[in-house]
Amino acid sequence: MKSETSGTGLVYDDRFLLHKAPYEHPENPARLKAIHDFLGREGLIARCEKVPAREAKSEELAAIHTPGLIEGVRATAARDFTQFDPDTYACRESAAAAWLAAGGL
Repeated sequence: MKSETSGTGLVYDDRFLLHKAPYEHPENPARLKAIHDFLGREGLIARCEKVPAREAKSEELAAIHTPGLIEGVRATAARDFTQFDPDTYACRESAAAAWLAAGGL
């Protein structure tokens, strides 16, 4: 019997969990894991179309973001931590996670 999906895609990759601040922040791996675990317990992951994470292409990113922002995020891979503003941060692994998430989208 073929399983029915909801027509909703879900992009998930454990590498998304590598985006983390060196301090307590609402956007953290535990939050993402809790959401993913909840969706699994409720049977919602099984109803979604699994969309593989892949690195976004430069032209895909450039269709939405300025070159300065793209390069600014790319540069964070060379630093342990970057604080863009009070709510937005990046660690060494954040750019890779962002590229994967954007590519899956």
